[in-house]
Amino acid sequence: MRTAFVDPIWLTLGLWTFVVVGAMTTELQSLEGMFLAFLAAGVGGQVLGMLTRRATSGSLVRTCDQRSPMPPCLSHKQQRRVRAATMLSAVVLIAGITYFAYAYSEVVPALDATGFLAARNTYLEEVRGLRDKQFLYTTHLTLLGLGATYFAALYFRRASDAGLRPSRAPANSLAVITFIAALMTTGRTAPLLVILSHSFFCLRFGLYAKKQVIAMFGLLSLSMFVVVAVALGKEGLGDGSSTDTSEALMNLGRVYFFSAPAAMQEVLLRGAVVSNACSNIFSYPIDLLKKVGLFSDCDGRELGFVFVPVATNVYTFLRAYWEDFGLMYPAALFIIGYVIELIYESAFRSDGFAAFIYPFVLNSVLLQVFEEQLFANGSVFSYLMLSFLLCRVAFGTPSHDGARRKIVRTWAPSGIGMQHQPLPSGPSR
Repeated sequence: MRTAFVDPIWLTLGLWTFVVVGAMTTELQSLEGMFLAFLAAGVGGQVLGMLTRRATSGSLVRTCDQRSPMPPCLSHKQQRRVRAATMLSAVVLIAGITYFAYAYSEVVPALDATGFLAARNTYLEEVRGLRDKQFLYTTHLTLLGLGATYFAALYFRRASDAGLRPSRAPANSLAVITFIAALMTTGRTAPLLVILSHSFFCLRFGLYAKKQVIAMFGLLSLSMFVVVAVALGKEGLGDGSSTDTSEALMNLGRVYFFSAPAAMQEVLLRGAVVSNACSNIFSYPIDLLKKVGLFSDCDGRELGFVFVPVATNVYTFLRAYWEDFGLMYPAALFIIGYVIELIYESAFRSDGFAAFIYPFVLNSVLLQVFEEQLFANGSVFSYLMLSFLLCRVAFGTPSHDGARRKIVRTWAPSGIGMQHQPLPSGPSR
């Protein structure tokens, strides 16, 4: 059984069908046949890689609705450790938010669209302002909060399997606090990652039913885009104009979703934008090598605006693969699709790093209509790994595999309930 809600194959096909149909039916530049063929080759290569992995791996053995036949044994000490780690994570997140809110108050002129843009510009630019106050570390704080949310949700499943009655409050509370930390600094991308991560954790570890998770994810995601659009004064939203709400929302969708393919068509057919001389996909390792004197002649990525007729500098994820691999871009995307499907399967077969990292991969799939994020955001991947390791040490939740080596399950004489007994030491007779 496969979980269609988070299946990368259906998400990719559904996303691009929605975007292409929307772009062709709105008042934007029409998509030409050559560009549609270019788009089909790239997306088709990615989907083919996913299907190849699926064909060679078989069906998923374990789904989010199944329990392991061998529940873990949670001692009182382990339960206290999880509660202490949850409280510590919440305190660290709230302290960080308080500190950065104070830093905000010193550089943001007002809590409106102008102030929000000023804060983001100060955050992004290496000038005096929020960076001097270590505002950059809110990104690290957000990813650390994701790690704590993951292990709180994992403990919910572990405790449920052990016959306890855990509360959903720790995972939900940590997700809300992490979302606030993300929204303060990074706009749409990181808050969406928090929403997606918590939704996946709820689905994966059974905090809520599938229909509840889907409804929650859809409502929160739409609300987030609208709130950010109001803050930025996008297309008749939040700018004080008398634009009808439905018309404003249509304009919002046109700007966010449907203009990127038309902009990519300008890049492909008319050479409207030249981004940089260095790699897009491997920008993160190149940045690391630049710190030791290599690739010093590589310039940073600067994307110019095109008018389609909306002004935009968003060109879909295909721009990065086209500029890096040329005519071999379908082959590169085939490998990407294979890796995405591999991580997807691993996320449901174990409770290890793959289950934690998959929302980041899923976030990259959902945002590929805007830009390439899976490999270009190598720094985020690194910090996610660090967050996972730190929170794993702090929470110390036992795994099913570890429990399977330490305990055996025996049924009581009455046939009701079960007992955990230690495995005998010494040779068997």
